[in-house]
Parts: sequence; C-alpha cells; structure tokens
Amino acid sequence: MRFHRFAVAAVAVLLAAAPAHAWIHPEHRTIAGEAISGLDPAQQKALDALWAAAREGHGARLCETPWAGAQGTKPGCIDLAAWPALAGDHSCSADDMLATVLESEWVLGVASISEELRLRLAKAKRRDQVRNALAGSDLKLENTDPGYSSRAGANNSHFLLARQTGDDVAIHLRRGTAAGAELNAVGIYAFEHVRALRLAAGFDAAAGTPGERGARARAILAAEAYALHFLEDAFAAGHVAGTWGKVADRKGTHDYYNEKGLDTQTWNGTRVVLLGDAWMRPEDLERTARAVRTSLAQLLAALEGPPSAGAPAAPLESCRAMEMPAFQPDEAEIRDTAAVLFETPVPARVAGFGELPRFRSEIGPFVGAAASGAFAGSSGVAGYEGAGLSSSGTLSIGARIGVGLESLIGDSADGLVFLEGGIQMQSKQNITCTSCSLPSELAGYLPGIPGRTGLSVRYRMPFWLIPGDLLVATPILAFTAPDLLKRMAIRAANGGLVPIERGFATPVGRFQLVLGREIGATFFGYAGQTIDYFAPVPSADGTIRLAPVSLKSIRLEVPVLEYRPFREFATRQTFTLLGQLGIGWDIPTQLTVHTASGPVERTPGNLVFGYFRIAFDWRRYF
Repeated sequence: MRFHRFAVAAVAVLLAAAPAHAWIHPEHRTIAGEAISGLDPAQQKALDALWAAAREGHGARLCETPWAGAQGTKPGCIDLAAWPALAGDHSCSADDMLATVLESEWVLGVASISEELRLRLAKAKRRDQVRNALAGSDLKLENTDPGYSSRAGANNSHFLLARQTGDDVAIHLRRGTAAGAELNAVGIYAFEHVRALRLAAGFDAAAGTPGERGARARAILAAEAYALHFLEDAFAAGHVAGTWGKVADRKGTHDYYNEKGLDTQTWNGTRVVLLGDAWMRPEDLERTARAVRTSLAQLLAALEGPPSAGAPAAPLESCRAMEMPAFQPDEAEIRDTAAVLFETPVPARVAGFGELPRFRSEIGPFVGAAASGAFAGSSGVAGYEGAGLSSSGTLSIGARIGVGLESLIGDSADGLVFLEGGIQMQSKQNITCTSCSLPSELAGYLPGIPGRTGLSVRYRMPFWLIPGDLLVATPILAFTAPDLLKRMAIRAANGGLVPIERGFATPVGRFQLVLGREIGATFFGYAGQTIDYFAPVPSADGTIRLAPVSLKSIRLEVPVLEYRPFREFATRQTFTLLGQLGIGWDIPTQLTVHTASGPVERTPGNLVFGYFRIAFDWRRYF
C-alpha cells in the first residue's frame, strides 16, 4: 500500500517536471547572436543605441555589445543574445527574466555551463557523447539555478499548436492567440512581440532621465527577447510535430523527431528538414536566425514610429498558465507578426486529421516480468565449520509493478521504481572443505547445501542522499512542498545529491553505479519447504560426525555496478538486457541439528558472497 501511494504521488508530481524545451541554452544564444550579427548597418546602429540605453546603471552585468561572441567558460557579463536562452527555461516571464539577468547571483554560472556544453557538443562525434554532455550539463544547472526543475510545467508553452485544417498562417496565428486557447509557442511569441512593439513605439533615447531611459529600454528588449525564445522553439522538429496526447506520448514524440528529424515545409512553401535541441546543424541555425532577424528588424523599425495607440499588456507567465490571456492586436500588428511566422515551419496535425506517427517514452505506470540467472561465489556454507569457498548458480523469475521515470529527465537518467515478487531456484552449493575433519573422499560427495527454491522479492528506487529517502519523503512532500520533492527526485534520478551514481553512455552500452538503488531478498525454507542436508557437526567429545541439518535462511542481493548493452522500446513495451555485479549475504535464521537426544538449535554466522547476474526485463506501460 505504501508503494502504491508513492507511485501515485510520484507520477502526479514528477510528470509535471518532464522537460520539453526546444533548443538548449547555447543553441538559443547562438541563434540570437547570428541574427544580431546579420542586421544591416542601420539596424545594427539602432540596436546598439537601444542596448547602450539598457546598460544605464548595469554596465558591470551587461556586456558592451548585444552580441559578445564566444566568451570562454568564465564569462564576465551577459549579452543580449543570452536573453532568449534565459527566457522560459530559466525564467517564467519577461520581468522575471530581466530580474534574473540583472540581479541573480547564478546567471553567470548558467552562462559558464552553457559555454562548457557548447564546447563538449562541438567535440562530440557519437550519440553517447551527446547524451553524457547533456546529462552532465543538466546536473550542473540543477546545482546552479535553484528553480531550474521547478519551472518545468505541465503546459505546452514551448510547442506549436497542432493544426486541424489546412489553414493559412494568419488563421493559425489567430487561433494561437485567441483568449482561452491552449498556451503555445506561437501565441506567446505573438503576445510578447506585440508588447515589445508597443513599448518601442516612439522611444526616444535622448528623452527623460538616464534611469527612465534605461528602464524603458530594458523593458523593450526583455519583451522581445522573451518572445524570441518561443519563436526559436518553433523551428525545433520535436516542437513542430504536435502537442496532443499524454505526457509520455508528447515526450517520446518530442525526443524522436528532435534527433531523427522531420521533413516538412514552412508557411511560405519552402521544403525543410528540421532537427531539434542538441542536434542543431548550420542550416537549422541559418533558418531560425533569419526569422529572429526579421522580428528584430520590426522592433527596431518601431523605434522610429509614432507612439502606439494600444497599451502594452502585462507580461505573460509561461510556466504555470494553461491558457492564452485576452489579447487584441490590431490588424497592423497581426500583419507584422504573421510576416515573421511566414518563415516558420507548418505545425503537424492533431489526431484524426493526418497526424504524424507518435512515439512514447518510458514514463508512467507499468506491469512487467523479469527473468535472470546468476553465478555466486561464497565465503563458506551454513553449518559447515572449516568450509572454504563455495559456488552456486541461481535462476529467478518474477512479476513487477512500478513507475517508469527513466525518460523523464533524459534517456541517461535512472528513475525506475518497481516492486517484484517471484521465485528463485538455487543450485547445490559445491564447497572446498579445507578443515572439516572429514575424509576427503567423503567430503567430495556431499553438497554443501542441496538445490533449493524460495520466494523472492526485489525492490528498486532512486535515492536523493540515502537509500529509501524518497519513499519517506514522498507522502509528506507531495502535498506540502511538491517543488522540493520534484528537485529531490530529479537529482535522485540523475545520480543523487552526490552524483556518483549517474549513468554513463558508451558505444557498447550504459554503465552505472547502483549501490543502494536496488535490493533483492529470497526466503528459503519459509514456504513449507524444509532445507535438509548432512553437515559435519562437532560432538561433545570433540570428534566430527555427520548429522542431519534443517535450515531456513534469507539471501540478500545488493547490485553494485550495472551494465545495459541495449534497451528497446516500442510504443508501450520495453525490453532490456542488463548485467549486474553485486554483493550479498546469506543470513541463516534457523539452523537445527538433529541429534540422538533431540534437535539442537545453532546460530551460525552470516555468509558473504559476490555474484554476477544477467537479467531480462520486460515492461508494458499504461
């Protein structure tokens, strides 16, 4: 029952943390930088003047130029090109983003992590290298930005709104910005871009006090930068493929098309092949930067125009809101915004209207089955004084229920939670009897312990600091501090507070230290089966004789290192092969020696063993 409560609470809280952002931070900044550097001289001059006004009073934090280029891994300032990268992923509104840029102690740390990731991705030649780079970067961002995971919401703000009909860009824009429409990337872009245009209209860089000019310039740039984040998202393949479906379907579809690509066209009829976050190519960069440049050109043109007749709306909150707010752009604003969106990809259709193939990630509850075989070497045999090393093999089969969260943060994470029940069959234990005081020819014919069968249970769960801490924390924090629980669970899935148990991808599979994440127990002699055998027993006169012995014991298995050569996933089912190296203890709970005068209870010591286990794991997700 406690496991069920954990599963329900974990799914409810953690599915809201499923990250589905588009371009990663260095890609967002590179796109904006490419767009800025491509402005014509007059536009560049206007942007420089606006940026100079925005730097009033904040010259130490804001770089001298809007695009500072490569800054190294210890940047000393934040340029304008970084603002779209900080929008949405590291802030929830334009005002929040501006406060982050100007006031937070951690924003330079994020910039440093971003540059490190950019350099690692530039050197990556294989998929496993990309996965390791992203996983390491996410862990650093969790440590640096205190709200990084808690900003991930259950809405679709970073995705395009799926189409139902063959509407044109203006109709699609009106659908995406209509009051009550599902929050979406085009809607947020249009909302914040129009805000920026209205704020920029009639701006005089020479009017007012430096403080007033600086505040207004920063508000203009913040609104536009926030808009640009979502405009850039509109070019990522996984965000064009559609938003409908459950979290697992959205996440799986997002990840598949971002990496594998999507063949589609833009609203202006140009055929394009898109990729997505962490997989950006030069053509993706050029295409996205061109649209961003068009948007910036409109903003800079508005600086020269008359004051806007429409009042700027309050900034839109993109992390928790589920619907678009009331928004009434005029025809000129609709026309300008549509001109930018004309260069963006046409979004995919909803279900039942010619939708793209969907893919599911390993997220959600499941039932499954597992079978395994293991070879173990032990320090002795229960009841055999003087026995040396022994060996045995085991075969196990079991059924599982659990929650899959392995793809919640990324496919290099380990958020697997399950409870398994089954049976384990152990072969007879062969021993080397070094000082049993038995004739060697007799000792060779006696198995240490005969083959036996027991009931087994197995449990797995990631932990934040110590094994089992999430099991205790979830019933409390799921309702009192869900954001804290979310951060703890994400850290647990990515290796724990001290991330020594993070998985590492290689060309031949995935390796992970798993000590404390999983434990198995088998109960021998507890289901009506008596484990009877002969063992050498010292008598009262000091001689050694063979006596019948009955045994009950608990065999504990603790995996230490895990290797997964592959993991296949198809829509709702996954099949995994894994190998584990571990340690264990065979703990006799009852050892009865049958003598002529009656049974005698003995208390032998626990036996330590090491083992290698190969397991086959099948799951069916719901």
